[in-house]
Amino acid sequence: ADAILTDVRTLPPSAGRDRVTGGVLTSLAKVDPEAARTRLLEWRDGLISHWLDAAKAVADQLGKSDPQAAARFIEESVPRASQAAVWRNFLTALPPEARVPFLHRVPEGVLKQAITADLLAVWLETNPQACTAWFEKFTTGWSEDEFKDLNTPLWNATASKKGAEP
Repeated sequence: ADAILTDVRTLPPSAGRDRVTGGVLTSLAKVDPEAARTRLLEWRDGLISHWLDAAKAVADQLGKSDPQAAARFIEESVPRASQAAVWRNFLTALPPEARVPFLHRVPEGVLKQAITADLLAVWLETNPQACTAWFEKFTTGWSEDEFKDLNTPLWNATASKKGAEP
């Protein structure tokens, strides 16, 4: 990976160079997520979209063996404005109950609502009692508009398309 990254760095700045760099880091994350994390943090001149794609791969791979390390990586290394997208990718790979301890760490916004909707869609099917108990505490003080956003999970392909109404 280091040799390829060194060669790629000789190319003029471009979206193509950044796409290749992100791809190399994504591949490296599959075999050595810590090395990919280190190289990702050294990459400071890439387009944010390609950097974030690699960051998602790093968080996903770190999370397979140590979810707390993935959470620290997201909070400490990903720009705050982009964290929700990386959280979403990482959390969707976890079982529903394992997502809950991390949800309060996701920045507020539309993506946090989508992450919550994805969680509900999966968890309601597997353990509706536990999901309902958690949800009642989690949503204390929410407005009607915040609840409306939860009816349709936006991303989780494993969730049924029933929505959260039940």
